Amino acid sequence: MKAHRIAAAMDRHWWYRGRRVVTKWLARRAHIPRGGRVLDFGCGTGHMGRVLSEFGDVIGVEAATDALAIGSFQDYSEIIVASSLQDPAFPAGEFDLIALLDVLEHVEDDRAMLSELARRLTPAGCVVVSVPLWPDLFGEGDRIAGHFRRYTPASFLECANDSGLEMVVSTGYVVALLPLARLQRRRVIAGAASPTEEFRAPWAPVNAGLSAMAMAEGFIGGAIGLPPGLSLVAILKPSSPRMAD
Repeated sequence: MKAHRIAAAMDRHWWYRGRRVVTKWLARRAHIPRGGRVLDFGCGTGHMGRVLSEFGDVIGVEAATDALAIGSFQDYSEIIVASSLQDPAFPAGEFDLIALLDVLEHVEDDRAMLSELARRLTPAGCVVVSVPLWPDLFGEGDRIAGHFRRYTPASFLECANDSGLEMVVSTGYVVALLPLARLQRRRVIAGAASPTEEFRAPWAPVNAGLSAMAMAEGFIGGAIGLPPGLSLVAILKPSSPRMAD
């Protein structure tokens, strides 16, 4: 998919509108302080900058130069072209908040990635992360997007814990629409629908209605939590050291 189409989809697609809302309110629910240093790893075209800048000075890291070429980054203090945390050589304990939004599923060694993130956090720092759920829905759309996996809530929690992180708060995203999303995914898997349909914004009135629903769900999920949906959004923090026996 062309970079400009991705950028346009992120700007107007109901999914991304709702995800911005849930990220903002979940971070507030976790009482993440403002005025710190923020890393947006996998910042894409910069569509999360406005939300993340509420919590401090934002540095973006992105490997896709075509996305960077057409993005909008006025809310970022710096953009770094890199595909790993080692490339810019960030020191340990550098960031108060790290955003990893719909990125982890693109990484073959997800535990290594989360471990590297955990090392870059301040002692009181947090990671806000979103991942797709339900392995039975893995299909051609995931392969086109470059996904290695979809998680279950339990497998994601295990991944986080193995990486030295523990969950502070979490919420499902796309909960009310999960039955329809499952139906559409299964149509794609069966060959009855194109896998690229989900990357396109629907007809404008439909997109407006879905946007309103997703943003309302994002507010509720971020503020009080919802059961697992098509995705999970979570705040993670470094695990507390275990006391010696």
